[in-house]
Amino acid sequence: MNSSCFTANRQRLSETLQPGSLAAVFSGEGIISMMKLSRPGMKMKDVDATIRSYNAERLMEAGVMTSADQIGTYMWHGGAHHIGYDVHDVIETPEVLAPGMVFCVDVGIYHEEWGIGFRLEDNCLVTEDGCENLSAAIPRTIEEIEAVMAEAR
Repeated sequence: MNSSCFTANRQRLSETLQPGSLAAVFSGEGIISMMKLSRPGMKMKDVDATIRSYNAERLMEAGVMTSADQIGTYMWHGGAHHIGYDVHDVIETPEVLAPGMVFCVDVGIYHEEWGIGFRLEDNCLVTEDGCENLSAAIPRTIEEIEAVMAEAR
């Protein structure tokens, strides 16, 4: 897969946003759980499946979906990928996580009918006994984001 498909997806998303609108990103409990679950020996396909399952459960709870089989309507891409110089590395994905591996937990939900969506990408380092969130220091809450914005003024 080359970077042009991601460029096209970003363009498509930006075209759906109204002038002056904001795409809000949040980190939910599912992302935190994913960091706790990811460890050496976990199959890469299970990282993706866990994220898709978590998102499907939340969307069913919200009444958006009636079946987990509908997740592809709202989650258009995989839940994890390797990090590269231009979006993704074009590599053969390893079967299992191993210490020293860096990958991205990539959660995105898009609801075209409502005209909203979000995407959260956290970079992860697989350690000897787990996974470290390399993006953990990024502001997440409204209060944290507003504090950073106030400092920039």
